[in-house]
Amino acid sequence: MRHTNFYLTFGICPASKFYLERIFGSQLFFLTCTFTVVTLITLLSSTNWIYASEITSPLNGNWHLVQTEQESKERLKAINEATQHLKPFQQSRARSRLDERTSPPHTVSIIIKDTMVTITSEARRIKLEIGGPPIKMSGSEGKAYVSARMEGSFLVITARADNGERRTSYRVNKDLLTVEVTVTGARLAKALNYVSTYTLVQ
Repeated sequence: MRHTNFYLTFGICPASKFYLERIFGSQLFFLTCTFTVVTLITLLSSTNWIYASEITSPLNGNWHLVQTEQESKERLKAINEATQHLKPFQQSRARSRLDERTSPPHTVSIIIKDTMVTITSEARRIKLEIGGPPIKMSGSEGKAYVSARMEGSFLVITARADNGERRTSYRVNKDLLTVEVTVTGARLAKALNYVSTYTLVQ
């Protein structure tokens, strides 16, 4: 970059240029202008980053279950396939328990602010740091270490326990929230996977 470009950029007239170069030297004056430009670029970049971090996530809002009949059938089918290796009495008990534990909540509220996410589903509420370390939580299903992270446009909540794992991903497409759940466990013949759909409550 030529020196004259800096003088024109900062509105320095030729007389001032000559005076400053005599006092500080041409090279020092050039370096000073370079430092000023770099500082301005850094400030602008920081401002853009702060503005971007304040953009509201499309996941934010109150969501109401609009599960289709097909989604409900697929969930029950997944339960049956995951427990087909058990004896009849054990099957009945396991399927009843899994049906209860995988039944999607009627309402879900998601709030993402900065690096924190708060998810409320009916009477249950969790607050996690996105990308943060797992937090030990207790519930009706026992104790688990729960964590949150972003995978592209997906918000993924993972709960790990001694006997299995539950992975829940949230993704928005227009005004619909798709919630996909994958449950794995030592007592399951295969992973239990199902999807539920929610619509945004205005």
